[in-house]
Amino acid sequence: MTPEVAPLVACPFCGDLTGEAGRCGGCGRNKQAPRRSCTNCGKFTPSAEANCCHCRQAFTSELAWKVPVIIVLFIAAIVLSVAVRML
Repeated sequence: MTPEVAPLVACPFCGDLTGEAGRCGGCGRNKQAPRRSCTNCGKFTPSAEANCCHCRQAFTSELAWKVPVIIVLFIAAIVLSVAVRML
């Protein structure tokens, strides 16, 4: 009877076949980590990284424009509520 061999799972980031099921032996990344595709090269990169691990393209934050808008709206609401109270 031969022992069962676990199937090799390619790393979604570097394509390496070494390492255990959770960690890649080539790049050391977690194979089950949440990932997003790069808009420049189309390959997958861990979501937590600021740059693509393949082409080094910097990711822009989806909140970059939302935070200033929320702050301006909050300040406008405060000013408006103070103006209404003074009437």
